[in-house]
Amino acid sequence: MASNANAMGQLPSERQVAEMFQTLLGVPVEVTRQEDSSKTSAYSLSLHVDPNGSPIGAVAADLNFTAVMSVALAGQSPRESDDAIYKGSLDLDLWDNYKEVSNVMNVLFAGKAYPRVLLHSVQNVDLPVWSRLQHAHIPMVSYAIEVEGFQAGSATMALLDVPGEEELIDMVMSTGAEAAARDLQFVDGKLIRLYDFHKPKGVERNQLNALRSNLNIFTKGAAAAMTEILQSPVHIKLVQLHHQGWDDYSTNIDSNAFITTFRLDPLASQFVVTFSPGLSAKCLDSRLSGSELPTTIRRTLTDLDVTLLGPVINAVVEELSDSISQHYPVRPHIVRHVTEKFMMEGVTISLTWIVAWMAVTVAGSTFDASICFPVVPLQPVLFAMAEDAAHGVHGAGTEPDISESVPNLQVDLSVHFPSITQMMEEVANYKEGFVIPLGAQRGSKLMLTARNRPLATVKAVRMGRRLGAQITELIEDPEDFIGQLH
Repeated sequence: MASNANAMGQLPSERQVAEMFQTLLGVPVEVTRQEDSSKTSAYSLSLHVDPNGSPIGAVAADLNFTAVMSVALAGQSPRESDDAIYKGSLDLDLWDNYKEVSNVMNVLFAGKAYPRVLLHSVQNVDLPVWSRLQHAHIPMVSYAIEVEGFQAGSATMALLDVPGEEELIDMVMSTGAEAAARDLQFVDGKLIRLYDFHKPKGVERNQLNALRSNLNIFTKGAAAAMTEILQSPVHIKLVQLHHQGWDDYSTNIDSNAFITTFRLDPLASQFVVTFSPGLSAKCLDSRLSGSELPTTIRRTLTDLDVTLLGPVINAVVEELSDSISQHYPVRPHIVRHVTEKFMMEGVTISLTWIVAWMAVTVAGSTFDASICFPVVPLQPVLFAMAEDAAHGVHGAGTEPDISESVPNLQVDLSVHFPSITQMMEEVANYKEGFVIPLGAQRGSKLMLTARNRPLATVKAVRMGRRLGAQITELIEDPEDFIGQLH
């Protein structure tokens, strides 16, 4: 297999390794360089390639490192990794966790030479292969890595994009291909991975339903908090909740999105909330007492902008924390604001997410926002929510169905035609039988109001001998609307 010596990558530094694992796990990680790779009694081996499948690097890790990373990613007790180390092996769930950790370690080999790195395979180490790698002329660096509260482990990173070792690298890749083949199959002629990091296992439908219900409560509290800060009416609606990979997610947001990472202690890892550029600009407009910013804003946000947006984001995160704490106690902590999309790399590295997409309406204009939940750290929350839902407990913030709480409330509804303008002398000549042209044509959208407040746009339709109003678009959530009227 040919190598391109001019495009050789670089081995990661202690700082890069430490920052990557601290970002992934959300806890302190100490990394110390070791003198030689013989101190790594390799248990697992991950292979990393470029988009064309050419080898770039490998990470050989001992059992301690493999077990600790698998357990720490899941937010489990150090006792779990101690048991795996004592048994000398990882069960299937922990092994799957380590595959995700290995997928994240792609960034250790990414750089100018290889901006895009993919995980090829993860396998138990074939000792003869590891021995040959140790004694070959391949650049390597070994580290002792200690996650706070866990046993220390060791891992060795090696570059495979070197000339003169094609035969050895071919052998390493062939053993990796055997491991990868167990995770691959053809579907409709297309080769896919059975283990798909973008579509994680382990999240049950009842857990997603419980999370959706909780987020519907959260959106109401967040809208009220934003309304108070911005002094403008805010409405938030949960549009979609689904599994989504980080790469897929990042391609769907604007380059200058306002991204905030935050922790929900004691949950491991970090969470992400993203405001679209339009939403950020609208919030800044409101905070600056209506000073108009261009609606097509694409500029990088300044430090002053970030300062003004800070209280808005803090309020959203506080409301999310409060809604989750009804089921599982958490404490919010803002970690970092990122003002350009390209800076997201390294903000948070978990690739397995539940993404909540929301439509946020501020003073009549609607924009996108999203919250990303890393699946593995969220497991105890999902379990608690599902358990509470099964027992009919929905949190102190849950309100009963509005239709049940106001069964006898009546409200007058009106349909309004657009206003028209006529000369005063025409109005003075009005007589019975005169026909006045209206400011609407057949099929035009009309406004439905209740107590002079807009509820929806409608169009006139026939209902037997009567005319009816068919709703074409809701302007405000009916439950929120009626609740405010009540």
